Amino acid sequence: MRVRTLFAIFAFVITSCGDNEKKDEPLIWFQGGSIKSVSMGLMYHSCFIDGMSEVYCWGDSESGALGSGAVASSSVPLKVTSTDVTGKIIELSSGSYHNCVINAQGEVYCWGSSTRINSEPQSVAAVTEPTRIHFPNNSKISNISSGHYHTCAVSEEGQVYCWGINVSGELGSGDTESSIVPVGIAVSETFKSVHSSEGYTCGLTTAGDVYCWGYGSLGQLGPNVEKSLSPVKIDFGSDIKLSKVSAGIFHACAISELGETFCWGGNHYGVITGGTVGGIFAPTKIAVLESVKLDSISSGKGFSCGIGNGVLYCWGSHETGNRYDKSSREADTSKLKEFVIPDSSYFIDVSAGQLGTCAVTNDQNLYCWANSRYALTDPIEVLRFFSN
Repeated sequence: MRVRTLFAIFAFVITSCGDNEKKDEPLIWFQGGSIKSVSMGLMYHSCFIDGMSEVYCWGDSESGALGSGAVASSSVPLKVTSTDVTGKIIELSSGSYHNCVINAQGEVYCWGSSTRINSEPQSVAAVTEPTRIHFPNNSKISNISSGHYHTCAVSEEGQVYCWGINVSGELGSGDTESSIVPVGIAVSETFKSVHSSEGYTCGLTTAGDVYCWGYGSLGQLGPNVEKSLSPVKIDFGSDIKLSKVSAGIFHACAISELGETFCWGGNHYGVITGGTVGGIFAPTKIAVLESVKLDSISSGKGFSCGIGNGVLYCWGSHETGNRYDKSSREADTSKLKEFVIPDSSYFIDVSAGQLGTCAVTNDQNLYCWANSRYALTDPIEVLRFFSN
């Protein structure tokens, strides 16, 4: 694959719901590379899977997070290299300083700082190429999520396994012992997905319930639970069943089977209820999404984004990635930001990190906008990827 760097300006139409204001804002995008999915890291790097099921990463690589065999950082996506990874890559998750992928055989490979862990983050050496992670009973994995210094995965049987730093109980194993190998969480429920964040984790069961564990001083684990070493069920009421869950830096969100959006935890930038400062300890329906049904959701730091009927919506902080706006450090929580692509394109995937957001369209183009030293913040830069 050849990589060429071009410079041009492309417009992305943003509509503010609730009024008739419209403005064009140029954003960074990758075109021509057949991008299938993207994962925005929690810190200074991001990765995507292309149409050939190859993984590319860009950003800060001091921890080896780019997977290129070196620790050199790059503002241009680099192909993840490995002779050990076999099969087609079907899922990718980027954490703060590491990444993990699942291949078609249900095997997991990870690289970066958190693939080899002792007891403290400072002692973690960089692993610059994908390394196989082995699970109890040779379990095949169907879903994975990389967090700050830990990772969790769901087996095809619905068992959740976690490994890494466990200072706050984010492994859900019932203790605070860190582990370099995957350990099962202390609950008998069957899970379909999991989402790891900074110091805590949330999972969605096959019955449509959400459980969270780890550190939750801002309400991430619900009322009166500042820390839990094992999964705690989040109370949505008996009539609500969930279909998606996303754990942001300080807040979590979930989508019901009816497409309703609920969030709880830290209300930074009014991401949950507007002007209230502090923690929101119970799932709260997002008012600005009252007339919008979401199909997917991704939560970052003080903002969240979701896709409904191919349209991308974001709300919360302007500063850390819900829209490209360097002039504003304030959030206008009374308005929902609606991102619409010209022509017939629509969004199929979105990933929010601590410092920005990336999204993929149905024609497999990648749009990214961020406030990061390595996350391609120049709004006139366009990178095109051409396959031979």
